[in-house]
Amino acid sequence: MTKDFPELLTAYLKTSTSEAVAKQFYYDSKEDIRTPWQMDSPIGGVADQVLPGLIRHYTDRALLLTTSQCAAHCRYCFRRSSPQRSLVLDETQMQAIAQYLHEHDQIKELLLSGGDPLTISYKTLNAMLSLLRDARQDIIFRYCTRLPIVDPLQITDELADLLVRKGPAVMVLHLNHIEEITPEVESALKKLQHRGLLLWSQTVLLKGVNDSATSLVDLFRKIRALEIHPHYIFQLDLAPGVDHFRVDLAEGVRIVRAAKDRTDNGVIPTYAVDIPGRGGKIDLLSSKIYKKKDRYEVVLGETTFTYPL
Repeated sequence: MTKDFPELLTAYLKTSTSEAVAKQFYYDSKEDIRTPWQMDSPIGGVADQVLPGLIRHYTDRALLLTTSQCAAHCRYCFRRSSPQRSLVLDETQMQAIAQYLHEHDQIKELLLSGGDPLTISYKTLNAMLSLLRDARQDIIFRYCTRLPIVDPLQITDELADLLVRKGPAVMVLHLNHIEEITPEVESALKKLQHRGLLLWSQTVLLKGVNDSATSLVDLFRKIRALEIHPHYIFQLDLAPGVDHFRVDLAEGVRIVRAAKDRTDNGVIPTYAVDIPGRGGKIDLLSSKIYKKKDRYEVVLGETTFTYPL
């Protein structure tokens, strides 16, 4: 765990019997094992960087890397060893990003990620959002965050008011297991919702954490009960040292299909893999998957890519 691990999560991990939650945060020596297909930057970005900190994979969306700091560095994430520091971008760089957004009105949505944008100090976040909002009144902010889940006490009234005041906006929560949703988490989420902020969820399919139809059904039924929109289930990125978390691709398809068969339409979201340089997210349940000697071949329309066994 990181030096500045959230106090509430630390207490929860000490008292909880949930291996599914604990596994996401505790170091395992398997992280030191490297395999040939693992990439230091598995989601790409360098080729699509239009300015320092601003990445544009798509015509209508851009990704702003606000900080390398996270509330808790999850062990399956390629950012788990990122240094704990504050804002990556200086004032001059932020001014350039604001000007770029002003000049490119075809960008309709800005994803604020990093790291976790909500770990930035209130003063700095306020200044950043004000600059971006002044540049574009219409652009939608999408906050990509784990903070309300791992450190819900940081979702103060002041922060919630700021996020809504600088709207239009939506918050995408990273949620992997139903036992992550503690009473404190529910309180933080309601604080945001009562102010009118839309909440979406994204989940990573992880071996030993949520790799069963029952686990996914329980999680997404709870998500729907909390009036959160289920947005994506992701196949794990091919990051260094995370192979012990990776669910076999064909097994992942079987698990998600089984979860869908147990629920109403729309409860279980799209199961996708993000392939750098291949046009973004691939819907795995809509793809044809062929098992070869040492890899899978995945075909969706005119797009074909390989994925390791």
